Formats: sequence, C-alpha cells, structure tokens
Amino acid sequence: MSAATTQPALRSGARRERRHLRPIDDVPRRHPLVFIALYVAIGLGAVLGAVSLNALAAEDAVELARVESEVVTAEREWTQLTAEVAALEDPARVRALAEQMGMEPTPQRFVVPEQPLPGDRVEATTDDPMKPILSADR
Repeated sequence: MSAATTQPALRSGARRERRHLRPIDDVPRRHPLVFIALYVAIGLGAVLGAVSLNALAAEDAVELARVESEVVTAEREWTQLTAEVAALEDPARVRALAEQMGMEPTPQRFVVPEQPLPGDRVEATTDDPMKPILSADR
C-alpha cells in the first residue's frame, strides 16, 4: 500500500515540474533584418565619421599651407626692411646728409661745458661739523 500511494504523488509532482518546461521550438525567433540594419547603420556611421575627419584634416592642411606662405612673405619683408634700416643708419650716409644740410663736424670728440652743470658735484667748504655725517654722498 505504501508503494501504491507514493507513486501517484510522484507522478503529480513530475507533472507540476513539467508545466514550467517548454519545448525548444517555442523560442521566439528574432528577425535577422534588424541585425543587418543595425550593422549597416554602424558601418555607415563609421564611414561617414572617417570621411568627415579626413575632410577636416584636409581643410586644416590648406589653412596651414596658407599661413606658412604668409610667414615666408613676412620673413622676406622683415629681412628687406632690416637691410634698409642698416643702409639708412650707415654713419657715412648720415655724415653726407649732415654736410648737405650745412652742418660742420666738431673739432673735438666731446663737448666740454665752460660752466658746471647743475648735476655736477661741487665741493663746498663749510664749518658745520654735522655736514659729513648727514651727507648722503659719503
């Protein structure tokens, strides 16, 4: 009796477990068109991104070439102006222009004033014993 009573209980328990199981054929199939469209979209995005970056790089290369040509032109102009300034500062040219204007060269190399200038140091004699102590010209 005990064997007969236990067997139907096992069968009902096995049936309960089987209700939660389902056949493999019941798995819903996903349509491959969705994945193909996703891959095509990713590929197109990658290609468009690469083309955009290449176009930006080409634009920067054109700008770089333009700026380099401007730098070369500016360097040429700077060299030309430096040479022109050196020619204008030539002492022989300055002397010739001064003579044309009626200027005469000085007989001495340095001008010596006959009277002392206000900034020259003049030693004054004083009877004040504090003068050397208070003086800033020690």
